[in-house]
Amino acid sequence: MCSVEEGVDMAVPKSKLTTRRGILEGKCHKCKDASPVVDMKRVQYCRACFVKSVVYRANLATMRGTIDRFGEKLLVATSGGPSSSLLLEVFKRFHAIDPGNLRQRRKFSDIVVCHVDTSAVLGRKATALEIERLVKASGLSFLRVPLESVFENLDGSDPGVLVPEGVDAEETIELHMVQKASDLTPIQRLQRCMNALGKATAKEDMLELLVNKAILRIARKEGCSVVAVGDSSTRMAVKVLSMTSKGRGFALPVEMTENATWYEGMRIIRPLRDILSKEVAFFNRFENVSSVISPDFTTGMPARTSIDRLIETFVVGLQNDFPMTVNTVVRTASKVPSAYQDKGIASCPLCDGPVQPDSKDWRTRHTVTHLPEPEASSTDSADTSKAPPIEFDHPAPGTDSTSSHLTDVSRFFCYSCQNICRDVVDTASTGRRKQTAENPATPADAFVLPGYIDEEIKTLQSRSREWMKSEISDFLID
Repeated sequence: MCSVEEGVDMAVPKSKLTTRRGILEGKCHKCKDASPVVDMKRVQYCRACFVKSVVYRANLATMRGTIDRFGEKLLVATSGGPSSSLLLEVFKRFHAIDPGNLRQRRKFSDIVVCHVDTSAVLGRKATALEIERLVKASGLSFLRVPLESVFENLDGSDPGVLVPEGVDAEETIELHMVQKASDLTPIQRLQRCMNALGKATAKEDMLELLVNKAILRIARKEGCSVVAVGDSSTRMAVKVLSMTSKGRGFALPVEMTENATWYEGMRIIRPLRDILSKEVAFFNRFENVSSVISPDFTTGMPARTSIDRLIETFVVGLQNDFPMTVNTVVRTASKVPSAYQDKGIASCPLCDGPVQPDSKDWRTRHTVTHLPEPEASSTDSADTSKAPPIEFDHPAPGTDSTSSHLTDVSRFFCYSCQNICRDVVDTASTGRRKQTAENPATPADAFVLPGYIDEEIKTLQSRSREWMKSEISDFLID
């Protein structure tokens, strides 16, 4: 009999077992049979087990993100890069039906692959054609959406453009714009919008915002209630730090959640949120998944060119020395609370993200935008204590002078989009200083925004009036 008084010999004879999980030395930690070829986060996989692990994690994230959705239409956003190519391969397998399983049903009624063509800004028109060829080879439906389509209505009509009429950068950032008709083509409007921004960070932000807007617009048009994006875990870690540094921390939960429901009638899922970029590269190599590399504004440039590029270099370098860096950043950011779901939180007309209340007032109180000038002497005839606001004497080229109403669009934007307005202001100031007789036009004179922003601002103003009326209805005299 066993007794607590007796000594029990629990020694285990020496073998090839190296840990309490029964891992065999020199063998795959999953099947314990084949030789390992991949070491990810101190776990060694053979080729077959690694591929199954990636597919399983992607499918699991998809099921968690759409646990209450069945039989709906899915739109997969692709840029043609390695992560997007892996996402297409995963959904091609996920959507396939096993002929031997008669009870199996498809999770989604249909899958549509969408690519936003940015060749009007970045060049390389052949990239979109190559992506279309790869998608059609996988058997999925394909849609190519030109980025300049955001300057048009969904029915192809012209909504006009927003052009600047005046800028005040003294106490606050004010970007006064008015909606006007324009004879510029959508491509010309897009190019002028991007070229008027001076910093690479602002250009990257504006490009990303317009691409996201184009994806949401085409998803609603095609009747897709679920949108899948190919953000890997490494990419999400970079976005955590870059969004925080650029003042978009209030919208961080929208970008980090598995199923973002912030966008009206839409759900954004990220099936690759648990997969590292290195795992993406190994999977594509093992499964012969082709991808298309598309250059952006900072391709081939130093790391300090933009905030996103600098943070990406920092995170990737840190991940090489500390394998759990990306995982820790993403999981920590997923637990950060935010009041973006509270009643009364408006959406930004430019990025569609949540706008933190009184963000512009906070900027006014805590941001130094100018230094006080020294007191003018008695001999000075002009008052130089305050610089006059920048005024635009003529409308942007290609627009008429018929204006509807002047609006300070910056007060409706989120904190990060206000930084884009700041870049417009700075570029306008620089352009005024460099103005010459041979080149009278300035970069800010050519700056335009899509017409849908004016419509969304009107919607926000209407909702604000309705909310105020409902709040004071009990005090009104009939």
